[in-house]
Amino acid sequence: MPSSSLKGIDRHFRRMINRCKKMNMGNLIVLWISLFQVSAAASVTPLIQMERGGREDHNPCRTDDTLWITDFGAIPDRGDDSRAAIMNAVSTCLKRGGGVVSVAGGTFFCKGPLSLKSNVNLHIAGNARLLFNSDPDDYLPALFTRWEGVEIYNYSPMIYAGEQENVAITGNGVIDGNGPEGWGELRSRQSPAQNRVREQGAALLPVAKRQFGKGDYLRPPFIQFINCRQIHVEGVTLTNSPFWMLHLVYCSDFVVRDATFRSTNSNNDGIDIDSSMNGLIEACTFFTGDDAIVFKSGRDQDGWRVGKATRNILVRNCQIPQALHGIAFGSELSGGIENVMVEDISCRYAKRVMQLQGLAESPLNRISFKDVSVENGETVSGEMKNFNEVLCGNFSVNGTGESALLSIE
Repeated sequence: MPSSSLKGIDRHFRRMINRCKKMNMGNLIVLWISLFQVSAAASVTPLIQMERGGREDHNPCRTDDTLWITDFGAIPDRGDDSRAAIMNAVSTCLKRGGGVVSVAGGTFFCKGPLSLKSNVNLHIAGNARLLFNSDPDDYLPALFTRWEGVEIYNYSPMIYAGEQENVAITGNGVIDGNGPEGWGELRSRQSPAQNRVREQGAALLPVAKRQFGKGDYLRPPFIQFINCRQIHVEGVTLTNSPFWMLHLVYCSDFVVRDATFRSTNSNNDGIDIDSSMNGLIEACTFFTGDDAIVFKSGRDQDGWRVGKATRNILVRNCQIPQALHGIAFGSELSGGIENVMVEDISCRYAKRVMQLQGLAESPLNRISFKDVSVENGETVSGEMKNFNEVLCGNFSVNGTGESALLSIE
């Protein structure tokens, strides 16, 4: 990998260290940023390599082996089901050792979920729309997932990757979840199953017995990576999500860059980082019905059983024209959150630019905010009993600048 790429990351963290020194935050803050500098630079390395157009053998984004879904029978703009063609292209790509599966030249209808595999880049070209069917029955059988912080079996997401590595979704096209159609009515009917999920998690019922699906009305996330590493999402626009839009669970080494999250249905978070580590989110845009970016780590007893924190995440240079909350911590924080840096965030409208929800048993440690502005909203709201080493600098709220150490009791 070119040394200039890592130097760029190093420069960013050096600037952050210098800012902490100027704000007299003490050696402890400088120490954790210094440690994060080393770990983040190392962990982001393979992700930077992934975008280099085939210079690395493990790169799922290489273009020397591109498969077009139209060569596998997909037909655009007629409403024909393209799912089999796409999955055949993914399987062929996997057998060849990886490459690009290209969706280009029109609207392609997909009647059911897509399963992404290692070393495969699903590329949605700028002239393409991948449109999913909205019938929940098409997203069965149930598969392993984490739903609101509890491990269960439930409807498949529209795009799902489990226990894969070197996997990507790229391009300048649109992925449309068709959320308001078949999924929209489920939220008003989900409470009995939602309560059962929480009860089973609290009772630590064996996960294999936590079976949900038809008749339970629990909407799945739009795109979910679970137990994956080296993930790259870039350029795409996600819209009309049934639930959370991009859900990263138990993942490591990921980049989400220059993506647009445009969906204002109920519970439409943009990115949910859930018990995951070593990630970069940058230059993304959010028009969301709920949180733009939210950090999670499991609910109550089930979250403590799993015991995985979300850690080592850098969020920078993002635009939030519309969201309920800009940057959120929780709910579902049993595993804890640590080493998170958020900077250069511009929020046009949010009820709260930061939303904090947590418990005394859910520590949030070493959190940094820098250069965050909101034109219409509040700075921060929430209650946190165990919130340590939080640095806030250069907040601009409704035209008024603020710079202070955040203290929440």
